[in-house]
Amino acid sequence: MQTTGLAVLLAVAAGCSSVDEADWGPVYAEFQMVSEPDTLRREVMGPLFGYEKGRDYTRWTLAPFLSFWRSVDGNSTEFDLLHPLLTYNRTGTESRTQLLQLLSLSGGRHQSGADEHRTTILPFYLARRSGDPERDYTAVFPFYGTIKNRLLRDEIRFRMFPLYARSKKRDITTWNYLYPFFHWRTGANSLRGWQIWPLLGHETREAGGKRGGHRHFFFAWPFYHNRVDGIGTDNHRTHNALLPLYSISRSAKRNDTRVLWPFFNYSTDRENDYWEYSGPWPFIAYGQGPKKSVRRVWPFYGRSTTEEMDRQFYLWPLYQRRQLDTELLERDRKRFLNFLYSHTHELHKETGLIEDRADFWPIFTHQRDSDGRERLVLLSPIEPFLPGSVAARRIYSPLFAVWRSRSDARTGRTSKSFLWNLVRCETAPDSEKCSLLFGLFRYKKQREGKEWRLLWVIPIRSNATP
Repeated sequence: MQTTGLAVLLAVAAGCSSVDEADWGPVYAEFQMVSEPDTLRREVMGPLFGYEKGRDYTRWTLAPFLSFWRSVDGNSTEFDLLHPLLTYNRTGTESRTQLLQLLSLSGGRHQSGADEHRTTILPFYLARRSGDPERDYTAVFPFYGTIKNRLLRDEIRFRMFPLYARSKKRDITTWNYLYPFFHWRTGANSLRGWQIWPLLGHETREAGGKRGGHRHFFFAWPFYHNRVDGIGTDNHRTHNALLPLYSISRSAKRNDTRVLWPFFNYSTDRENDYWEYSGPWPFIAYGQGPKKSVRRVWPFYGRSTTEEMDRQFYLWPLYQRRQLDTELLERDRKRFLNFLYSHTHELHKETGLIEDRADFWPIFTHQRDSDGRERLVLLSPIEPFLPGSVAARRIYSPLFAVWRSRSDARTGRTSKSFLWNLVRCETAPDSEKCSLLFGLFRYKKQREGKEWRLLWVIPIRSNATP
């Protein structure tokens, strides 16, 4: 019987044409968005079910499980299932579906004008179909396959991996046998190299090109290395290391000396007139130059400055601060106990616009953007960890927020919601209204006058003073 009554109540509410008659929060609430007055939003059972219909889009949410967004012209679609577990995004002919980044399906139009589709089921299957044999590939791991322009390589071919694999990157081709233990490498400028890892490895390349030649040798990796790079260039570099006893690097621009690696280090950067000592690393460091300085006694105090950046900490991780100052942007971020409290303040110098955000986990999130929009959420356990995630703000935050408030200086509208619309108040340039306790008590003020409504049906009106 109770379920039937609730169904009837929601059906009647959904059919209400007047926003004012649909304030039955948290069972059902209907209102205009603060920043988008043309957008109508409905919420059922607090934040569990939401529906928005705007000028350009519609959105459905069943928090925290589902979210579906679609543009009115049908050109764009977004779908989330337990974000970020499963997501689907489409814009025009471009689309992508992913499941925990392990399964990924994407499609769209390549620069050549042909349709292209890519399938990834990590780590077992990777494929691309574009109609161009030079770009298409199929890989069934670990048995056989070819992969092109992925995994930081131009091409990878393998058979019964790790028994055999061949990869190309720019002008270098590497043959691997029993990866990573044996490989043979060739390339431009007579590049030749081999390794029996971790016992022994050697590679040479003649001088030529911007990077120049090189000679690399290692024995009992990672303990002994001897490298010479940039042969035939103005940045000739040598590196010799017998770890953990020492590591020495020399070049025309920079010298590094490390004893009992990685604990005691001394480096000089002649190009930037900078020197730095650290030891025992990472606890103590002291560096000085005209464009950079470093002072660190970890975890008590640390400061690193450059021409644009200033980083500080005291009793890490108790207090941290990072300041950025460029020609276009000034940003100041303070953090206490990492994610416990964070405050970021940004000034866009060309426009004078300010953005501000504060998170106190799990108590609140407060945000003000450069367009004059402001929001406050009380009880915010998710957003402080995902400050840039629109999905987290849309799907997860309303579930925990016992208080939500929004304001927009552009539209002159505000809204406040307590306990998932059990109490809800809104203001606009020419009106204001409040509703509480499932709409038992309502108040509305417009140009025509004021109205109080008790127990849903008893109106008390007063006309506006002429």
